[in-house]
Amino acid sequence: MAPYSKAASSMRAGRCVAAIAGAASITFPNLGYRFDPALMLSPDGCVRPLDEGAAGTVFGDAVGALLLRGVGQAMASRDHIWAIVRGTVWCLDAYHLTLTT
Repeated sequence: MAPYSKAASSMRAGRCVAAIAGAASITFPNLGYRFDPALMLSPDGCVRPLDEGAAGTVFGDAVGALLLRGVGQAMASRDHIWAIVRGTVWCLDAYHLTLTT
C-alpha cells in the first residue's frame, strides 16, 4: 500500500501525470511447506477464507504492479478504468505499524 499511496500523492501534487506502483513478496530460500501447530499455518496447506473449515494460512510469492493515471486522461484515451481512487492514507510511525491510525 505504501508505493500506491506515494504514487497517488505524487500525481495529486502534480509531480507526474502517471505512475507505476508495485510490490513484491518473495520467500528466500524457499524451504518448502512445513506445518507447525504452534504457528498460524494451515495443517493441510489450503486456505479457506470465510469458511467454517478454515484452519490457517499459507504464504506465497507474488509480484504486482498498477499503472495510475488521472481519470480525465484515461477517459480521453478511452482506457478501461478498473477503479477510481478517491483518497489514500499511509501511516508508519514509532507507535503504529498499520496503514491507518
